Amino acid sequence: MNQKSLTKDERYLIALYEEHLKSDEEELAIDRHSVGDKAKLSAKGVNSTVHQLIRGNFVRKKGEVNIILTTTGIEVAKNILENG
Repeated sequence: MNQKSLTKDERYLIALYEEHLKSDEEELAIDRHSVGDKAKLSAKGVNSTVHQLIRGNFVRKKGEVNIILTTTGIEVAKNILENG
């Protein structure tokens, strides 16, 4: 898939999903800034993107820095990866 055709929200969601897949934990809390680095977003971009993903119920906050991918977020990330 061509990464340039994805929005920053989609890039972030895919990077988060890839981190989620590395663990056996169902509700893995992941540092949102480390995901932002993988998605090539600035700190400001990370905060804006995470806010939008929370509003869409794709992720939820776990403390000040960590986020958890929701079931909806998992399904959307899978769909993006499968269908572009």
